[in-house]
Amino acid sequence: GSCQARSHPLQKGRESKPAAHQAARGSASVKVDDFVACAKNASLKRGRAAAILREVQEAVSRWREFAEAAGVRAHSVRRIGAVHRTDLLP
Repeated sequence: GSCQARSHPLQKGRESKPAAHQAARGSASVKVDDFVACAKNASLKRGRAAAILREVQEAVSRWREFAEAAGVRAHSVRRIGAVHRTDLLP
């Protein structure tokens, strides 16, 4: 994994999807170690990366609740929820 900004070429007048999005949808995936490396590179205090991941995982695990409160259609709630990765931390 890498924690360096990537330049994305324009495709047909539109920006391409960010590398993280492409990785999450493809066979490669962003790993916890990648995030920890970025946190270290950004000089976050010890344990802060794990705390951020826990907060994000908690929020993502409540996706259905938030989506329903926002009036997201049931089909979209299921479809989007199916790709959420809630298994990054034990």
